[in-house]
Amino acid sequence: MIQILSLPVHSNSGSAGFFKARRSLGLAEAGVLGLVLVILAATGTVQAQDSSEREYAVKAAYLYKLISFVDWPEEVLEASGGPFIIGVLWDSPLAEVLKSTMKGKTARGRPIQVLEFKDLRRSIACHLLFMGKRYRDNERLLSDHVGSPGLLTVGDREEFIGDGGIINFYRQEDTLRLEISPDNASRADLRISSKLLRIMRIVR
Repeated sequence: MIQILSLPVHSNSGSAGFFKARRSLGLAEAGVLGLVLVILAATGTVQAQDSSEREYAVKAAYLYKLISFVDWPEEVLEASGGPFIIGVLWDSPLAEVLKSTMKGKTARGRPIQVLEFKDLRRSIACHLLFMGKRYRDNERLLSDHVGSPGLLTVGDREEFIGDGGIINFYRQEDTLRLEISPDNASRADLRISSKLLRIMRIVR
């Protein structure tokens, strides 16, 4: 059974929930969970007011940490020359949380810039693109984006991996988890760390 990275979404137990999860995970999994918890604490979001706020905070922390475990093609990073761009398509609440969480942070030696998009056609210049559930409204435009060289696509919909996306959030009972398609990552010329693959559900 593939090991899965997870962090409770509907719990207000803070660090206690982390240590409970740590006992059931290996060192690699616990290490990543610890880093996520540190980010949540630093941004004041460990004790979110409700489950939806906490879920956005957890997603933002995960997206930030994912960057450390993915290698982008050098030519893509050199061609952009500017900030590391995280795009959010059709998910305004997440975009706002990301803008707050990423303030002052860097990725690959570049400042992080968070951009919100309402149109899929405008989002191609990102390094990482989170696609809200409405992405299926235009499947033709979607097919033009998934697999684009150097674009890490992340979603939150059951069909996302099958549609060509690379990483997807999914829920098991009350827990937010992550799954990944190494094949889709390869098509986008992205190299995924084996450490990340060990703690995510693999989809072939």
